[in-house]
Amino acid sequence: FDYKSCMYVILPLMDGSIQTLIRKSTVHFLEETCKYLLYCVTKGLQHLHKLNIIHRDIKADNILFHAESGSV
Repeated sequence: FDYKSCMYVILPLMDGSIQTLIRKSTVHFLEETCKYLLYCVTKGLQHLHKLNIIHRDIKADNILFHAESGSV
């Protein structure tokens, strides 16, 4: 979150990155799961672009998820 011109990321609220999930997983992801992840990422980027913010490091390691709620 942004507070007094400083950016904070609170990682303990999330369970890990998508990259970690893919590496540790022993099963393949369903197409619907991949579509959901891509949808969430594009919605997030759309929100950032509306605020005139450009994210220059989009990769699986920077996409965090929450296991209980399914939030990305």
